[in-house]
Amino acid sequence: NRRGLNAYLSEVWERGASQRKPVAVLVIDLDHFKEYNDRHGHLAGDELLKKLTQILSACLRRNDDLVARFGGDEFVAVLPGAVLPLAREMAEVMRRKVEQSQLGVTISVGCSARVPQPHESVWALVHEVDGALYQAKRGGRNRVATYLDGTGG
Repeated sequence: NRRGLNAYLSEVWERGASQRKPVAVLVIDLDHFKEYNDRHGHLAGDELLKKLTQILSACLRRNDDLVARFGGDEFVAVLPGAVLPLAREMAEVMRRKVEQSQLGVTISVGCSARVPQPHESVWALVHEVDGALYQAKRGGRNRVATYLDGTGG
């Protein structure tokens, strides 16, 4: 649930700050989900989201990594200890797995990573990632954009 995700993000952020280890966040959006729901119905849309969660979760590399529904058709992946190149690679793996699945849908992904600073909130990172996601969507969907490499935010 959303409250659990918020608590986990804060916990990971604080741990990263105290250990001086990076935290990566991905925001994943199902492309054209409204059209899918309109065509197949809301029950089929709910099933699609469950299957998508399974695919995304199967891409995680460690027990500390987490994929959770963020709201609507958006998901967040939290990758404690991951640097930006690894986060981007994970986002690409997720994008390809969804594209190659039998679901018949694609995803757009925004990602960013950094070592948390004590004066920062995790929501600053989430805001960056959200900007990168919209860059990916503006770029044509079914793609990954990162905040710090000029392809996002």
